[in-house]
Amino acid sequence: MNITAAYSFSAAPPEVWKLLSGSGGDQVVPSGCRELRPVGDDRYHAEMTIGVAAVSGSFTATVALSEQLPPQSYRLSVDATGSRASRKARR
Repeated sequence: MNITAAYSFSAAPPEVWKLLSGSGGDQVVPSGCRELRPVGDDRYHAEMTIGVAAVSGSFTATVALSEQLPPQSYRLSVDATGSRASRKARR
């Protein structure tokens, strides 16, 4: 599955790069992420729960940053395995 997105930020590129790459000591952690820890240069182990509509799942993933062009762009790749489960309908 390939997911592509673009976002605009109201800050200077070096400030955004520092935040998104974690190079400033801070990390941006996606919603549903229970764990995000470094496992090598520009590689992270993640455990997350993601839900879309009536389907949710728990995943273990390796997240890697590549094709870095500071402070303009990088490629974020996620290799995940896990299970999915349907949510029960609310009454």
